[in-house]
Formats: sequence, structure tokens, C-alpha cells
Amino acid sequence: MDRRRARSWAAPLWHPLPLAATLLLALNDQVFKGAELLPQALVGKLSDVCGLFVFPALIVACVQLAWRLVSPRAAPLQREARRWRLDAVALLLTALGFAAANLSPSFNALLARVWIDKLMDPSDLWALFALLPSAWWLRRCRTASTAPATLPWGRWLALAAVLLACAATQPPRHPRAYAVWQLPEKHSARVGAATVQAWVSKSGKGGCGVTLRVESPRPLKLVDAALSVQGGPRVRADGTLPRLVAQGGAAVEHAYVAFVFDNEAAWNAGLRRGALELELEIDGQRQRLRIAAEHVRPANHRRVPRRGDPGIQPRDLRGRR
Repeated sequence: MDRRRARSWAAPLWHPLPLAATLLLALNDQVFKGAELLPQALVGKLSDVCGLFVFPALIVACVQLAWRLVSPRAAPLQREARRWRLDAVALLLTALGFAAANLSPSFNALLARVWIDKLMDPSDLWALFALLPSAWWLRRCRTASTAPATLPWGRWLALAAVLLACAATQPPRHPRAYAVWQLPEKHSARVGAATVQAWVSKSGKGGCGVTLRVESPRPLKLVDAALSVQGGPRVRADGTLPRLVAQGGAAVEHAYVAFVFDNEAAWNAGLRRGALELELEIDGQRQRLRIAAEHVRPANHRRVPRRGDPGIQPRDLRGRR
């Protein structure tokens, strides 16, 4: 028996099975996500299954490589006797890390800073079943009497491919953005003794929504709200207005006001300016508040000149040039 081949540190990775899982992981992250080639329910879980299958093998291969470099003359039988413990630790670390990434906000935030941005989704935990075939594969590699011969560069190529597939940042789940309405960042104004802040918290093809933050020592009532589009319609707030924005006693309260209209048609018609118009009542007196608004396009869009386009430059979602 060729023990040197049997003990190759790259054995868990240098095989068509883990390499195929790695290729499928890379294709799903970089091609299928954001496209409509496969059902989204399948695309959303495919990376988790492939990653959970390959990652324990990656841990085992990296530890074996480090052991080979640190202790090149260690007894072969001693290394073989420890392999099942290494496999178990690799599987356990993978399971705990995946569960924490989907259940712990603090761990998920740490993971985003040091490695990859993963969307927390407890429903992904069902993919942990992929650790069962991964355990079978590690056991097969551990008990095999011989291992396929590898080219000197093949082992390193396999390691680099798996590392790159596991560490690559996937494209956004919703890469396409639409024109949005913006106010001066969290615009603040005084209305009598009250302070009113307003910002666009939601904007899309079917309209936009504005959040109001009110701090008032006395009761304040929102009487009317509208989005006036320059050269277009004046859109009244959809639904019933919040009856009482602040109860008084220096209370702070938030209210959400929605404006439903064909925002995509407004953009295509070249409508780029407007104003948020609010009518508030405090101490029995009504006051009007008008805040200038802009209809802009995020920076990741390519600007296409249109007839009548006033030349607004593309901006990001915060309105910075």
C-alpha cells in the first residue's frame, strides 16, 4: 500500500465529488442568484447545502496541511489515529458556526466584518442535513487504503478553488434598483413648540413612504399630507392619516405616511422635482410645512439621456454626489 498517497492532506478535496460541489457553490453565488435561470426557492438554499458539504473537508485539509508542515516526521499511525477526532471537530465547528450565523445577530455582524455578509434566516437551518453526506465523505477519505495520485499543483489548485468559493462575496439578492424620492437627510423643522423630522423610508415603482418623527410638549395632530410632483400630480396620503402624532408631555412619536402612485411613469416622464406638504394642528392653530423633494436614481444605474431630462446626476441612496 502506498501510505504516502493514502495520507495526502488534500485527499478530502482532490476528488470529483467535492470539486463538483465547489463548482456548483460558485455558480450559484455568482450566476444563478440574481438571475431567473432556476427557481428562487432552490437558488436560495443551494449554496448552503454545497457549502455545508465542502466546508468540513476544507477544515480537515487545512489542519492536515498545517500538521504536515509543522511535524513532517510525525508517526504516520499516530496521525491516522487522530483523524476521526479531526473529522468530528470539523463537522461540529461547521454546524455551530452555521447555526450561529443564522440565529445570533452579534455573530452574524462579526462574520460580515471578517469574512462574508450572510443574511440571517433561521429557515436555512434545515440545510444542516448536508453534514451527513459530508461525514460519510470524510470517513471514506479516512478509511480508504489508497488515494488517487495528485499532481504537485493539483492539491494546491483544489485548496485555492474551495477557499475562493467559500470566501467569495455573493452579489446582492436584489441587484436592480429603481428611481427613488429623497428629502434633505432627516429634514427637521419647527412647528410652534414642536420639532418635526421627516425622511423617505420607502420608495419604489409603486410610490413612496415617509416617516415622521415628532417631539412635542403639547398635542399635535396631522391634518393633511401630500406629495406634490412638479409638472405632475399632487398625491394625497393613502389611507387614514395618523390622528394624533404626539400625545404631549415632551413625547416622541413616529408615524408612517404612504403615497401610492405610478412612480416609474413619473421617472420616465422626466419628473424630477417635488415637495412634501404637511398640514399640522397644534394649540388649535394650523401650520403648513413644505419640504423640497428630489426624484433621483442610485449611482449603480447607467445614465441614459432622455428628451426633457433636466440633467440630474445619478446619486446614491443618501443623495451624495
